[in-house]
Amino acid sequence: MKFDLEANAYRRRIRVTTVEPGVVVSALEDDFHVFIVTLRHDGTQVIDVECESRRWPWSTCPAAAESLKALAGMPLSRRFTAAGEWTDPKVNCTHQFDAACIAITHSAWGRDQRQYDVEVPKRDITTGATHVRLGVDGEPRLDWNVTWSGIVDPQPPFDDAPWKGGFMRWADANLPAEDAECAIVLRRATDIGMGRGMDLDSIPVATELPKAMSHDATRRRRGRVPPCRLDPRLRPHAGADARGLISRSSGTPRWLSIRCQGRASIHPLRDSRRRRGSSCR
Repeated sequence: MKFDLEANAYRRRIRVTTVEPGVVVSALEDDFHVFIVTLRHDGTQVIDVECESRRWPWSTCPAAAESLKALAGMPLSRRFTAAGEWTDPKVNCTHQFDAACIAITHSAWGRDQRQYDVEVPKRDITTGATHVRLGVDGEPRLDWNVTWSGIVDPQPPFDDAPWKGGFMRWADANLPAEDAECAIVLRRATDIGMGRGMDLDSIPVATELPKAMSHDATRRRRGRVPPCRLDPRLRPHAGADARGLISRSSGTPRWLSIRCQGRASIHPLRDSRRRRGSSCR
């Protein structure tokens, strides 16, 4: 699936790779996040989970990686929601936990590589209308016309799906494991994409987010936004072949090409340039 690079759209890519026997890297990147989850397993159960945070919107996000350690000992499962039965997702960062869930299912399937690409074009401010798409390994897999209320004229099996409250559980209970994971990935991104274009500078505390945007991590952790400004130039159209999202070839995020004006900080982005103390230019 190719991104519509002319569209004003939120995009998310999740790239999962078995880098060596028993080691899976699940890298998630979108407008607001870059999390790299590394999962180690023995072929039967999870041994350890680590997460490297490279871009995050809330000050509590990086420390949430510690909660992923509770996944150690969990039996590998092809079901996305199995991790949530082993440990409480609500004490985790939503997006780190999603990346870990996908690493677990990837390990259970024994895959070498998988890539999810999601596109959520700018939504109508009144109705929420847009057309969301999911690609898997470069091929179109799932798409919905949606509004704030849910899928428009949903076709079976999604005509029975609860849009708000219980969609993930419904998907894992009613769809084949692979189809369920695809639906869950698209459903999550459809909500997170609402943040594109929001004036997050006007929301200094995560608990002040609109209810629909207040995911479990921010509700539980009540983290404050670091004193940094977000700028829509941080999340441009990513260029040919979605450059700027996680690289197809390496699985390593390539930072979006941005320019700073003066000393304005555009994101709470702890990237290597800022750690070295160099300025944006």
